[in-house]
This record gives sequence, structure tokens and C-alpha cells, in this order.
Amino acid sequence: MPCNPALIACQLDRLVESSGDWDWNGFFSTLIATLVGAGIGIVAVWLSFHWQSKHRYVEVLDESVIRVLEQIAAFAKELQAYQEQRDLVDEYKASGSNFFARTGDKPLSNPPHFSLSIALDTAQIRARGIDQEIVSAAIRAHEYGIGATAKQKLAIIGLVGGALSRWRAGIWSTEDVSRSLERIGSVVGVSSAPNP
Repeated sequence: MPCNPALIACQLDRLVESSGDWDWNGFFSTLIATLVGAGIGIVAVWLSFHWQSKHRYVEVLDESVIRVLEQIAAFAKELQAYQEQRDLVDEYKASGSNFFARTGDKPLSNPPHFSLSIALDTAQIRARGIDQEIVSAAIRAHEYGIGATAKQKLAIIGLVGGALSRWRAGIWSTEDVSRSLERIGSVVGVSSAPNP
């Protein structure tokens, strides 16, 4: 006898009849689709995280190198002022005058390079892999200036700054930068960097 679809009892009978047959194909296709969707989601999240991590690393390294370049500029300014004073003292000495007796100033000393050293060390801490090797080469090149004259120091930090800025701008490859930084002592005329 046909059932009246408007009655709840008829609807319950139909529900009981349809639940008696288990649809294995539907079950497995739903399970497979769920697993594939979850896998795609996991891969998408991993790729996004990896991209963000790499992008953030580049930003942090660029910020560190910019800080080094800022410290190079500040140190170069101090060295130029020191060199101008040194030239003035040498000029007075050559003329037979005593510059310090005349001005009452203390003898000149090279300006410290602590801020630049700290900026280089910070960049080395933040760098990874081949980038860390390049920053280490920059530190070794900077160490050539420890016993150098002010003019030699200016040349050294100028070469270090130029190499680092070309590297981060993508103009020079890592190999070009490494070669340039390793040759700085011979280019400037300093025999070797002191042992740390």
C-alpha cells in the first residue's frame, strides 16, 4: 500500500528503508576526498609558512646590513674628521710650531669602531649559510683596519660597504662579494688581519 508522503509515519518508514542499505562507495569516496582535501590544506599552509619565513629572513638580513652601512658612514665621518685634524697637526709640526701647546688640545687618537663592530657581529648572528660566510668575510676585512692608518681604514670600510651594498642589491653574486672582501688587505696595503 502506498504511503502518504504528507504523514510523518510515512517519512519515518522511508528513512528506515533507506538506512538499511550501507553505501560503501559513498563512504570511501567521502573519506578519500576528505583526506585529499586535508593534504592539500597542509601543503598550502606549509608552503605559506616557508615563504613567509624566507621573506622574513631576507628582511632581517637586509635590516642588519643596512645598520652596518649606517655605521660605516658614521665611522667614515669620524675618520675623515680625525684625518683632517691629523693633517693639521702634521702641518704645524712641519712648520716647527707646537700645535698642542698653541691650542691646549690633547694628542689625537683614532676614533673607536665599536658600533661598526657590533653591527657586523649582529649581522653575523642573523645570517645563515652562505650569507653568514659573507658577513664573516666582512668582519675579517674590517679587522684589517685595527692596526691601520686612518686613510687605510677609510679605504677598508669603503670597500666593505661597497661590497655589502652590491651583494644585498643583487648586483654581485656571493662569490664576487667573498672574493672582493678577501682581497681587501692586499688592495689597501695592510699585510694581515690580527687574530681575534
